Amino acid sequence: MTLIEVIVAMFIFSVISIGFIYGMIMVLSVSRDARATQVASNLASQEIDLARAAEDLFAYGVGQSAVRPDQTINGDTFHTKITAAWVSDPGLALQCGNTASGAGAPLRYKRVDVMVTWDGMRSLSSAVHSYTIINPKERINDPALGTILVSVTTDLGIGVSGVTVTATPATPANGAVALTTTPSATDAQGCSYVLKVVPGNYIVSVSKTNYLSSGGTSEDQKSTPSVNPVVVTAGKSTSQNFIYDSQFNFGLTYASNSNAAGIRIPTNMDTSFLHVRGLSVSTATSNALTRTVSRFPFASGTYNIMAGTYVAPTAGDGATAAAAGCVAVNPTAWPQVVEGAVTYGPPASTVPGTTPGGSANVGVPMGVFTLVGAKNKYVKAVSQNASPACANTMTYVFGLLPNTSAGDAASIALPFGSWKLYTGSTAGTQTDAVAGNKMVPLTRGTSNAATNVILLDPRVPVTP
Repeated sequence: MTLIEVIVAMFIFSVISIGFIYGMIMVLSVSRDARATQVASNLASQEIDLARAAEDLFAYGVGQSAVRPDQTINGDTFHTKITAAWVSDPGLALQCGNTASGAGAPLRYKRVDVMVTWDGMRSLSSAVHSYTIINPKERINDPALGTILVSVTTDLGIGVSGVTVTATPATPANGAVALTTTPSATDAQGCSYVLKVVPGNYIVSVSKTNYLSSGGTSEDQKSTPSVNPVVVTAGKSTSQNFIYDSQFNFGLTYASNSNAAGIRIPTNMDTSFLHVRGLSVSTATSNALTRTVSRFPFASGTYNIMAGTYVAPTAGDGATAAAAGCVAVNPTAWPQVVEGAVTYGPPASTVPGTTPGGSANVGVPMGVFTLVGAKNKYVKAVSQNASPACANTMTYVFGLLPNTSAGDAASIALPFGSWKLYTGSTAGTQTDAVAGNKMVPLTRGTSNAATNVILLDPRVPVTP
């Protein structure tokens, strides 16, 4: 045999050997996967038996029982996860017993899905699932009593655990009585089940430290939101959902756009938090230039934070001032203007998005001016309906203005818009109008000597 023939023979032998070895590896891999699948099936069946023997069907499949400790068998590590939900019939899975429309449904069965996976699964392999429906060992629905199904979720629909749930008789009670058993806190799915409730009207509330609510109702931004009344009917389930999450903390600094010394803001300063999901207003109880305000962490969108009380327009373009709400406090409501060669427009927003449990420091710009002639006097500011409109009157008080190092002058900050100031010798008697020439803007603005009104303008030069 020549050398070439030997090389060709070795090449052919190598190709055949590689194919043979690959085939053996595949056989071993398939055999291992088949063995692991059989073990996983046994583990799933074993878990189904444990589910059927569970003493507390409400606790089964949530919290720590939803994920079993890993098990290593024949060198393979197996992971078992349990998904359980109450159903009103075997073909319908419900979140906390709620139907798709949000109405309550009787808790008849608990549907259990056991999923087992293992390390090193082949790409073509599927997790092993085992399903069952478990009938409670004792009656949980009473034809003479009712059930309250409470669901607590985040803005993303994720269940919130550890939330305290209370249900107390409303006024009128219409037959409701105080519960004899305290409802359990929400489980890992955000569910709490108030069973065997005497029919009537109830106030259902939830609470958890440093949590706030949302949902487009008067209960927005509440630490302990409630629904009144929740009507319980004999033989039926009533569903109530709360959107609730760990609060986001805004560290606010007022008049952040001015470096004037000794700035004073109203003692009853309002701060508006405008979001596409709703408006909320927080009122201060002191004239501190910094404070922390907590808000619900919406999953999308940002807050527009502004000094003053924002009121959305009640009509579209061309609405009269009387129906235009109060938009002057919102810098974005001020249109661009050109003065000389400079274009002025609203300042850019610097408010970040919110995340559950997060925080951020935010500056709140305001109009700042020097007030002359108010030493040792009580000062009051009343909003004026100008353009942009502010038909809803705001009244802010500053208390007693002491003498300052600058003499008979003080640096005052107010929300953007038009204002008329009054002074008095005692609180509640501020009736003397301040002359227009006694108010000198330190930020962009003008003072009208004829009407004694100062205009505080939020617009800044716009970069071309």
